[in-house]
Amino acid sequence: MNEMSLTGTMAVNGCLRFLLRSDPNALLLGEDIGVYGGAFGVTRGLQEEFGARRVVDTPISEASFVGAAAGMAMCGLRPVVEIMFMDFITLAFDQILNHASKYKFMFAGQYDVPLIIRVPAGAGRAYGPSHSQTLGSIFAHVPGIDVVAPSTPLDIIGLYKTAFKCTRPVIFIENKFLYNETESVDTDDLKTLIEETASIPFGECRVARSGEHVSVITWGGGIRIALSVAEALETEGISVEIIDIRTFAPLDKEGILASVRKTGRMVVCGEEYPMCSISSEVASAVVCSAPEILKRPVKRVDLAPIPIPSGKEIESYVLPSSLRIKNAILSFFG
Repeated sequence: MNEMSLTGTMAVNGCLRFLLRSDPNALLLGEDIGVYGGAFGVTRGLQEEFGARRVVDTPISEASFVGAAAGMAMCGLRPVVEIMFMDFITLAFDQILNHASKYKFMFAGQYDVPLIIRVPAGAGRAYGPSHSQTLGSIFAHVPGIDVVAPSTPLDIIGLYKTAFKCTRPVIFIENKFLYNETESVDTDDLKTLIEETASIPFGECRVARSGEHVSVITWGGGIRIALSVAEALETEGISVEIIDIRTFAPLDKEGILASVRKTGRMVVCGEEYPMCSISSEVASAVVCSAPEILKRPVKRVDLAPIPIPSGKEIESYVLPSSLRIKNAILSFFG
């Protein structure tokens, strides 16, 4: 049987190619996504295949091209916007918060807004405070928007296939480390793989690893760190279950509760500032709904509440790390 090492970059590129081939109303917009192929090389080859009218290099004006894309979506097109770094999405916040998310409600359901906004996010590469943030909680707070954060190449495909059918805005968060993550698949035909991969419904978490003693709830880049901790602690007799929430909005609260009911202990790990974050929402899903299932108080491992430093060594001190996750787990058994 033929096999392939599927990377996150291959998965995103293949999904975008699939959309452009299958939907004549689909188009891509973003800075340097055409001739250059995107800041992270994700859109390479797409403009050559589909032309500059469908893979559009935009001016450096996020507010303008996100607003234009929202209008295109209302008029029957299916635009996919790339924001070069998620940090820059703040420049288009008004277009997303006050317009794209609300049009369906403001016009009594007469207009859908099938807009996807792709955002490379996350720290760990020493890109500094304005090129390293994950801002999913800001958008999960807004009604009318779905917020997605895959952690594996195959989940990228399944979640994109759902996003391609969505009739309202989707913020698709692509952790930068995921671009180089590999997953072995039983085919060497990417086109067929994408066509045959099932859609993953939004609001459905995944058990990334089964365990009995403690639940680690995380997402995106946190999954690979949590898995390494779980493997190390297995040798010490501690069985760690890892839940990948996959989508921030909608959030699978029942899936989280099911895991914590089994283990009685929960660590939430997220690469966002702790105040009003996804991790605080995950924690409240248990504490407010079923506090009696907790044997010990919830532990959280978040980004330190300071701007992300530029130096790689000092950056590592503010990020969620394997050591911080391990210590949080061990504190339950001390």
